[in-house]
Amino acid sequence: MAASALVLSTTAIAQSQTRVQGTIWRVDVISGAGGAPGNYDARVYLNGVSSFCPGATDATWAYLNSSDQNYKSILAAMMFAYGAWKTLVVYAEPITSGSATFCRIDWINIVG
Repeated sequence: MAASALVLSTTAIAQSQTRVQGTIWRVDVISGAGGAPGNYDARVYLNGVSSFCPGATDATWAYLNSSDQNYKSILAAMMFAYGAWKTLVVYAEPITSGSATFCRIDWINIVG
């Protein structure tokens, strides 16, 4: 019974996400002077990816905020992938705030 619930839950989450992959070519980390927390505090750009999720105001990057769960772990894993030139798989979803929509990172995988 628990396995069925897990599969249904995973399917529901996957429907709202977009999966993209590539090597990281740029990472932006925003400080308090730049508006953090809550100003799309860590932003990642992938080689060959022009859209992390449909309908975003700027879909060329995906973000995490420092208030997001596992922020430090995900950011550390992304920096490892960047330094090691590993392929990063990003699952992101569009999040609207005010009149803008950006792609929030839900989870990642490192491949290779």
